[in-house]
Amino acid sequence: MIADIKPVSPRDGDLVRKRDPAELAKALERAGACVLSVVTEPLHFGGSIQMLAEVARSVSLPVLRKDFISSPEQIDESQEAGASSVLLILATITEPLLAGWSVRA
Repeated sequence: MIADIKPVSPRDGDLVRKRDPAELAKALERAGACVLSVVTEPLHFGGSIQMLAEVARSVSLPVLRKDFISSPEQIDESQEAGASSVLLILATITEPLLAGWSVRA
């Protein structure tokens, strides 16, 4: 099971409801999640790279950064914050940028 931590939904409002995302992550790990997906997009979903870092430090699970990644620097930033992986939405990445990226382990 991949559990998603998304602070805000444009349709449903506040999803975290004043709970600490790191504590929520620990509860999801105890409940059996094998991966955590953390939404970091700030404008529409209320996330942040800082929240991702807090979640990654609080659990032993792999953590996926879920955002509209548009530069190689964001991938580096994700790794520095503790993300094990990032979600790439190809429809939001230009062809020249995509052609210049390489996959790193």
